[in-house]
Amino acid sequence: MKTILLATLSAFCVCTTAQAEILNSNYDSRHQTMLEQASLNACGVNGGKLTQLSSSVVKHKVDQGIIDYYFTTELELTIRIDQGVYDTYKVSVNSMLADAYDHTAQDWGIYSVEAISCK
Repeated sequence: MKTILLATLSAFCVCTTAQAEILNSNYDSRHQTMLEQASLNACGVNGGKLTQLSSSVVKHKVDQGIIDYYFTTELELTIRIDQGVYDTYKVSVNSMLADAYDHTAQDWGIYSVEAISCK
């Protein structure tokens, strides 16, 4: 019985930690983490709930099979001010995925924020 309970709890923990940071987003987890940090910094807040409203991607063929991707993402950042009181910000992010090896993440693809605005 203890084994079954332990296995169930560990499976629950694995499932909940794999959830994305941004609701409605199908971006790579490294991309989502970068967007989340950039959005919080641009809006000058410590935390909040991010929801992806829209996104578009443009492929740019560089040379000899090298393809970079340019993303335009619209996010909504909701911050709880007090009980039942929320502030909402619209965040627009232009980001890029360069076709190169990221030595920090030890994975292919370098993500970067090209431009960001918080309204």
